[in-house]
Amino acid sequence: MAIFTIARRTKFFYYGNKRGFLNGNDMDDNDMEKNTDRWFAGLKRVWIEKDIEGVRELLSTDFEYYENPFGLPLTTWESVRNAWQGVRDQDISKLEILPLISGDTEGMAMYELAFRDRQGNDREVRGAYYVKLDSEGCAIRFRRWRVAA
Repeated sequence: MAIFTIARRTKFFYYGNKRGFLNGNDMDDNDMEKNTDRWFAGLKRVWIEKDIEGVRELLSTDFEYYENPFGLPLTTWESVRNAWQGVRDQDISKLEILPLISGDTEGMAMYELAFRDRQGNDREVRGAYYVKLDSEGCAIRFRRWRVAA
């Protein structure tokens, strides 16, 4: 059975046979952090630091990486590295990744990015991410949906 933490900001939880709102004494935020939360934090770190090689540590050896959820997946490290090259040219002023559904193996997050591109144009991008992790906490499936550009 998958156990998810939903809407962490309101501290609603479902854990085993127990569900409800926390009164502050039952669990703290550290108890609620799931593998997908750590994965999204890692994604934010490599993006902010422009650590393209660090992206490799987030991926399993066998993965599907979708830049567009309806396109063909990237399945090799070389293709993912090429997709990430544009990050080097981003002068990032804001990057937020907010987990919406947190789990041990599956999660979703919203993201918001503001940056200046290499031509000096200010850009904003928003969207959603889905990730499925293996037992090591590495992505076996990643999908990105852009909802604004």
